[in-house]
This record gives sequence, C-alpha cells and structure tokens, in this order.
Amino acid sequence: MDQKKEIVIKILERLQWYRDMAADLLVIVESSYCTDEILDSLINIMDKSMKTVKKWNEKKIMEKSLLKIQHIRQMEKNERMSDEDLDALLADIN
Repeated sequence: MDQKKEIVIKILERLQWYRDMAADLLVIVESSYCTDEILDSLINIMDKSMKTVKKWNEKKIMEKSLLKIQHIRQMEKNERMSDEDLDALLADIN
C-alpha cells in the first residue's frame, strides 16, 4: 500500500493546480486514516471522472496518471519498484 499511496500522492500534487478537489483529497491520502480501499476507490473515481474533464491539459495529466497507475499495478504483480523507477515513470505527468 505504501507504494500505491506514494503514487496517488504524486498524482494529486500535480493535479491540485488544475482541480481544487485534488488538494482536499491529498490531505486525506496523506493522513494515517487512508487505507488501501480508500486508495482503490480514489483511483476508480479518477478513472470515471475522465469523462467529465473538458480542459485538455487536465485530461492529459489524468490520462497519463491513470496509465502510469495501471503500469505500476502490473509491475507490482511482478516485483516491487524502486523509488528511482517510480520517479522516472511519473516525471512526465505534468
């Protein structure tokens, strides 16, 4: 869960400049109350909200973010990612 939480935090940090709610969600995700189920729900919400995003730059960030999460989930099934691999994967989101 720690790696998934770190990924969601990085994505929300990038989105908070475009989506006001991202800053609020960031507080929740960074809290000690955030569970794996909350993270999964948040990822699903982000995926579903793609249909309502109209601004091109916001949509691109969300699309890239969700693709990265899918890629990371696949890599997690195979093995753990290093912090450097994670940073490199998320570097081009913004």
